[in-house]
This record gives sequence, C-alpha cells and structure tokens, in this order.
Amino acid sequence: MISRCFACLLTCMTLSGSSLAGEGTLTLWYDKPAQRWEEALPVGNGRLGAMVFGGIGAERIQLNEETVWAGPPVPQPHDGIRQAMTESREAWFAGDFATAHKVLQAALPPRISPRSYQTLGDLHLKLDGAEKPENYHRQLDLDTAIATTRFSIDGVGHVREVFCTAVDQVLVVRHSADEPGALNMEVLLDRPVDFETKPLGNDGLGMTGQAQHGGKHLGVKWHARLVATTSPGKMAVWPRPSFAARRAGTQSCGTATGRRKSPWSPARKRSLPMTCRSARPRQRLAAPDRRGDH
Repeated sequence: MISRCFACLLTCMTLSGSSLAGEGTLTLWYDKPAQRWEEALPVGNGRLGAMVFGGIGAERIQLNEETVWAGPPVPQPHDGIRQAMTESREAWFAGDFATAHKVLQAALPPRISPRSYQTLGDLHLKLDGAEKPENYHRQLDLDTAIATTRFSIDGVGHVREVFCTAVDQVLVVRHSADEPGALNMEVLLDRPVDFETKPLGNDGLGMTGQAQHGGKHLGVKWHARLVATTSPGKMAVWPRPSFAARRAGTQSCGTATGRRKSPWSPARKRSLPMTCRSARPRQRLAAPDRRGDH
C-alpha cells in the first residue's frame, strides 16, 4: 500500500549539470537539490508555471501566473496610428527622418513605466524527519513533462512528482511514500511582499494581494486559494497560517487564482478537490513527433 500526498495548484532557463538518461527517453537529471532559481526544473502549461527546486525536508516550488503584472494596463493604440505609420514611412524613405519620428511619436500611446511581471508566490512543503536522506535523485522527463524527486529516509522511499495540466488548468504535486502513514508534512503559501494569507476552514489557505512597487504603480489584484483533503490521515490549519497533514494516506490540495474583475480565470467546471483527485500526468508518448503535445 502506498501512502500519497497530492498538491494541486490552479494558478504559475538555464539548467546546469544536465544529462541524458534512460533508454530512449530524454531526461535532465541531478544528484542534489537546486540551490539557485536557474537550477530548478521548469513545468508549465502556457498560463501556469512553476520552478521545482527538488528539496527534501523543505521543498520550494516557485509559482507563476501570466497576468500578475505591476503597473497599469498597456494603453490601446490611437485610432490614427495606421495613417501615422503610412506618413512616417513616406517621410523616412524621403530622407526626412525628423518628420518621420515626430509623426509616429505623436500617434503612439504614452509610455508606461515602470511595469513589471511578478511572481505569484511560493508553495512550501516541509517534511518531518528528513535529517538523514539517502539515494537522492531529481529529474525532468522531457517526454512526459514531469519533474520527479526521489529519496529515502530511514528506509522509507519517497517520490514527489510535479506536472502541469492544460486540461484541468492545475499544477499538481504528488508526494508518495512506500510505507502507509509515513507522510507528516506542513504546507504553506507565501511570496516576498504585498500579500496576506488566511486560513479557509480546516482544509485550506487563501492568499491575496496586488502587484505593485512599494505602494505605487498598482497593478493586478489576485487571489490564490489552496484547498486540501486527506484520507485516511488528519489535517489541521495552524496559526502561521499553514496547514499540516499527519499520518496521511492521501492528501489533495488545490489552488485557484483570479485577477481584476474576474473572480476566477479561467472558469472551471469542477471543484478544486475534485480537480486535484482526478488530475493525472500524461503517459509517456510512444510517438516521438508528439513530444511537444503537453
């Protein structure tokens, strides 16, 4: 019997020391956790993304979502931009560069500065009793787009898989142990600045904030919600706030993100717990020409 811990996130390079491993598969693999962001393994579906550090007792998964920008929206072009482009080109090819520049600049919208993309935050997984790990290995399978971390503690094998599904619009973290009830874990959501995290009942967390620069250049307002279920283990929300799973057989967590006027984006047809339970990684593809279809 395998005890498992799932974490699903609906939200979001240079790889040193990479190698190819496996028979007929493309795999980047490493024998130690990432120390820098550039060494973490990337997963994503185009809207959501994450950088997986492959930690043991303390795992960090940095989250990205495409709409978290500080600063106002990019202005729409003026109605006369098409005519201005024509006049500017004519002046340019006539050698009147000053007029070409003047005509075009007058038709362009004002420059927005500063405007910057920001991280959604970090998912932290803190595993109890991980002082003396052995047999460490982490990898990114380029066929299945799954980042996997393996290690053993006191003879118990642990496997953590991270993948992002475009079908369910979730980022999934599955932690399995080969001994029942071996998972004792604390889960947190945070980011460097400008956020607030609150408990949601006994099975989740909510993190809210607004992308900005020290109270200025206010941008996207966002909300991330993490929901969890366990079976047959127990779970409780702590004052941090965080939640902890104890002697878990199965733990499922789901985080949804929203922005500005839309409460959730994109709309989902299933609840977070249901989405987490049913989300599955894509199986290894037999046809090499379909490797990009993830």
